[in-house]
Amino acid sequence: MATELSVFNMCKLSEEGAELNIIAPNGEKTEWVITLRGADSKEFRTAQQAVRKRFLNKTSKLDSEELDRMSNMSLAACVITWSGVNMNGEEFKPTKENIEIVLNEPAWLWAKEQIDRFVVDRANFIRDSGKN
Repeated sequence: MATELSVFNMCKLSEEGAELNIIAPNGEKTEWVITLRGADSKEFRTAQQAVRKRFLNKTSKLDSEELDRMSNMSLAACVITWSGVNMNGEEFKPTKENIEIVLNEPAWLWAKEQIDRFVVDRANFIRDSGKN
């Protein structure tokens, strides 16, 4: 059987996004569901280019925190939306500021790690095996 390559157009599939159900540090499934673009998406690749340009244009030394923040810019570009999460009893909406909090604050590293692993795993974005 022939493989249908259009099924594996990872740029297109990454743009469409896929849902990640966040698992709490204790291993329990949460209600927090994040819709993410993949690493092959235009948004991710554009953010990566911006990070590289910013890095290359830096005249002073970068500290590790700034490097982390720059790296997280690419992950932030992958967040389409999320639901099912509160902060201090209030709905924690997927605003630019809140996305940056999740990605940059050490307290939420467990969630950031899941996001990071998810966006680079192309299998998360494939909906069909490509076999006829």
